[in-house]
Amino acid sequence: MPTNAIGPFTFITLSQPPPLVKEQLLRHARPGVDGVTLHRTGVRGMSFTCDSRAGALTIGQAYDLYDGYVKLIGAAAVAVTWSTLTLAVKAHLYYVLDVELVRCDAIVRGQGPSGPYYAEVDCRWTLQPIRPV
Repeated sequence: MPTNAIGPFTFITLSQPPPLVKEQLLRHARPGVDGVTLHRTGVRGMSFTCDSRAGALTIGQAYDLYDGYVKLIGAAAVAVTWSTLTLAVKAHLYYVLDVELVRCDAIVRGQGPSGPYYAEVDCRWTLQPIRPV
């Protein structure tokens, strides 16, 4: 089963692969002039959002997971793993800018990478990619 993680926390699902730091271009077109001009504005990452789902044994443990996620806001940059691909290997780390609780519910039973669970916590993350120098 693929592994999804942000920092020390693993997830059942992570909605998308996080983007990497890349060259940013500004396209400029003038009326009456054929073609376009491209201006390089530098190598940087753009902040993005992704959704996660994690499982816990109890609803209390699910809220404790969310509390742990919030502690990553403003902390040191973390590695992100999406579908077993660790992007830190590609020299990319991510700052956690925000974590929003979307849903925290008890369920009948789920099966995740670390076994059965009885509560789910869904969050929306805002991350900023960086390339350490």
